[in-house]
Amino acid sequence: MKIFLSAIVLWLLTHPIGWHSKANEGADERTFGASEEMIVPKLVAHSDGETAFTEGRQYIIDGADMWQFSLSFPAKSVEIYELKGGFKAGLHPAPANQILSILQGTLVIEASSGEVREFPPGSWVWVTDSKAPTKGHKSWAKDKTDIIAAVVRIDEEALPK
Repeated sequence: MKIFLSAIVLWLLTHPIGWHSKANEGADERTFGASEEMIVPKLVAHSDGETAFTEGRQYIIDGADMWQFSLSFPAKSVEIYELKGGFKAGLHPAPANQILSILQGTLVIEASSGEVREFPPGSWVWVTDSKAPTKGHKSWAKDKTDIIAAVVRIDEEALPK
């Protein structure tokens, strides 16, 4: 089990889904330079409690072409979620500030603003609507396929202020 979890964590750290470079638009999406940034779909709660999607940015640490890493942030735990096909949850806050990496199935999330996004296998989303005030979000399985997600809970107390 430890090897399996280590492989998932390594995959989360190195998987290129979500990387974007303004400097290299039109270039091979798997090559990176020191001035690039990673765009992260992020669900946030505004001061009025309304939730919405935004694009978080993480700057990339310079390295070899196929091995770029975002700046690190502290993780509290790593979990594996299995949501059965047909899963559907009404408005609810996230249980924690967390990053979900979808390994199987397609997770659909609707912000309280009404915006809907789909997260198929290989995609990920940073969900931060865990603290009041928040109206929460809805989530469901796109079809009858079970969803398996690796979930990294962020240690908010250790984040830079």
